[in-house]
Amino acid sequence: WDLDGHERLLLFAVFTFVTIWLVSWVVHGIDPVGSDDVGRILRLLLIVPAYLFMARVDGLERSWWTGLAAGCVISGVYAIGFAVAGQPGEWAERVGGATNPIYFGGVVLAFSLMLLPRIADRSLATPKRLVMAVAVTLGLTASALSGSRGAWLALAPLLILYLLTLGTRQTPLWRFGVPLAILLFVTLLSLLPGVPLGQRLVDAVGSFSSSAGEIEPADTLAIRWALWQLSLEQLRDACLFGLGPGGFRAALEQAVAQGSLPFWFLEYHHPHNQFLSALLIAGVPGLVALLLLFGIPLQRFVSLWRTGLERTRLVGWSGLAAISVLAVMASSESIFQRNSGIIWFALVVAAAHALVRVRQRSEIQSAASSRRHPLSVIMICRNEADRIGDALDSVAGWADEIIVLDSGSTDNTVEICRRYTE
Repeated sequence: WDLDGHERLLLFAVFTFVTIWLVSWVVHGIDPVGSDDVGRILRLLLIVPAYLFMARVDGLERSWWTGLAAGCVISGVYAIGFAVAGQPGEWAERVGGATNPIYFGGVVLAFSLMLLPRIADRSLATPKRLVMAVAVTLGLTASALSGSRGAWLALAPLLILYLLTLGTRQTPLWRFGVPLAILLFVTLLSLLPGVPLGQRLVDAVGSFSSSAGEIEPADTLAIRWALWQLSLEQLRDACLFGLGPGGFRAALEQAVAQGSLPFWFLEYHHPHNQFLSALLIAGVPGLVALLLLFGIPLQRFVSLWRTGLERTRLVGWSGLAAISVLAVMASSESIFQRNSGIIWFALVVAAAHALVRVRQRSEIQSAASSRRHPLSVIMICRNEADRIGDALDSVAGWADEIIVLDSGSTDNTVEICRRYTE
């Protein structure tokens, strides 16, 4: 019962998404397709006990950074070995790791970007920062060799965010050098022969520029476009409450039976877009719940940059990078209708939130113990609802007490202040 507001919001987002999905399944009919997905969706509830446990265990942060670095190094070495061997695997020249190229490439890309705070951490010795740079390089290489394109759309905005957040505490050489080095490395990597990412980017341009014709099984962009068009057609009359978990599959089977799609489209069970999946399954409530599930963790990590908790912000940026990559992946993959997507989302959300909570608690206690005198923040206000929340949020967590004297506000200033005062 001692959860704070951020923790309650996280739990609210998780339970809301799962509940809306289950209600839609029951209302629209308990069909076999929905039954198969029940176990997957319910795994999102693992975020709750995982978070509650990790948020109460100190000392996990070192394992977090070490695990991310080890994941990048192992993935990079494995992917390079696969490419050097030259033996085609299950996905031809694309590296799939222990899962498939989409999730292998997307997750290891997330790992690489999540490690950027260690490169930006001035408290680390230079050799350690260089080791982290090597790990990031190997992770980016592994992702490029997977040929997974969708997650890479998150790279540019996250590097811009690096300039505005992590980079502001660096020398100009580090601040601008790290993003520029990553962009140059990825560009050169894409141009190397035999690297699937470059060839698949060329194929994507060709797919967009080619005229309409028969869809080939290898043209994944054309397949996705056909699946998205089919989804949008179904949503014309059902956008408000959706069609239930089995609606897309039923529409796909009907399209194949009518000859508008090739028979091999029957191997697909979702539209390869989580936002469209949410609309198809539960309509507008489903999409809103999905946006909350992504948006609430993102808002939590972004809000840390308005505080003075330096170490906490570094951990939070790592969580921000992970959720951003997964959200971008969701635009071309129904990540919650695959076990890999749900498990990785649950792990990074629970762990990042928990590590932020632990580091925040430690940093506040350390700051309080190092001060000779307690710090009180006193504010006098009236009708400041549009900005007093940001003002109080900037001192919440490190001030010993916050005292607000309201002079008769007629808006919700008082309600906002009560979130930060007792």
